[in-house]
Amino acid sequence: MTSSELVNDFVAWYLENNPVQATLLGAEGYDRTLGDLSEAGFLAREGKSRRWLERLARTPQEEGFEEEIDRELVVSTLRGALAYEDWPTWRRDPAVYVGTVFGSMFSPFLQRLAPEAELVEAAG
Repeated sequence: MTSSELVNDFVAWYLENNPVQATLLGAEGYDRTLGDLSEAGFLAREGKSRRWLERLARTPQEEGFEEEIDRELVVSTLRGALAYEDWPTWRRDPAVYVGTVFGSMFSPFLQRLAPEAELVEAAG
């Protein structure tokens, strides 16, 4: 698998597992869920992030400069996120949950991914 394919697979996984962020980024189809905010959900995402980092870090540079930038950006982002594992914000900061709820209501209106009537219905 090329690094571009691996990056694309990672992005698809990330959007699926971070639906509020996906909506904020303008990806369609994620605006009616908050995702798994349970302890098991957070721990599962951390474990999977670690595995993504290992896979991406092992992938040799086979393609062009732009593809390598994409891969390195994902690797850097994953390293940054995993640096917080010892101090999990989701255990200490209620803003993780409150922000997710408010973000899930605000993002669809910001991105205008559906007609306003549908956005209002989804927010209700």
